[in-house]
Amino acid sequence: ENLWEPYKPCLWDEIPETLKDPNGNWVAAYYGIMAIGSNSKIVTEAPTSFADLKDPKYKGQVSLNGDPRESGAAFAAVMAASLANGGSFDDILPGIEYFAELKKSGNLTGVDVTEASVLSGETPIWIDWTYNYPGLAPKLAENGIEAAINVPTDGVYGGYYAQGVVKASPHQNAAKLWIDHIISDEGALGYIEGGAVPARYDALVKAGKVSEEMKKNLPAPELIASIAFPSQDQIAKAKDVLAAQWGTLVANG
Repeated sequence: ENLWEPYKPCLWDEIPETLKDPNGNWVAAYYGIMAIGSNSKIVTEAPTSFADLKDPKYKGQVSLNGDPRESGAAFAAVMAASLANGGSFDDILPGIEYFAELKKSGNLTGVDVTEASVLSGETPIWIDWTYNYPGLAPKLAENGIEAAINVPTDGVYGGYYAQGVVKASPHQNAAKLWIDHIISDEGALGYIEGGAVPARYDALVKAGKVSEEMKKNLPAPELIASIAFPSQDQIAKAKDVLAAQWGTLVANG
């Protein structure tokens, strides 16, 4: 809709091609990988795959982080489930059908994942970004809860959040400075501290700026190396299919 003001921030060349618009309309600052979290107090055998989540012993225990038609995390969970069930970046339908089956069996609940729902045990098993777990860990520990976090073995999916400068906005230079900050070493290393993988991760590692201690909050190096991202066109088409099918097959099914 021509609403972005092109801007290529500092260290532009160190941002992978898949994490930026070639004309500078947007850049991704960080990304995460979908993971299955479970409350070890309630779930004695932690699921490690989408196939595991279909087990009857998890009835009424599995939750998504929002509605995939509105939530980026929930959308990513459906894409990951699609990859686990014969789909692809070009075919999200197997993921939608998977969650339709999970709801029909009673395993999928309609409860959104929040810090409160995890702490209360209302959402014993949840699917969310890897970077949302490190911040939750201290609160869980305070309440005597240990969480098992597993990237599903059958559906590895990574997704990013991106931003750009709004055209004709009143303070464009402030927007540009902010984007410069989150792409810079300071901003990128801050994302690592919070458990997210910054867009410039490979360059930071190569420059020796990421210690082994810092990597503890991140997914395993082999998982980070294996991540591929769908194109904007593939995401847009997947969202169209989701909008058309989720209500009928899952939400209202």
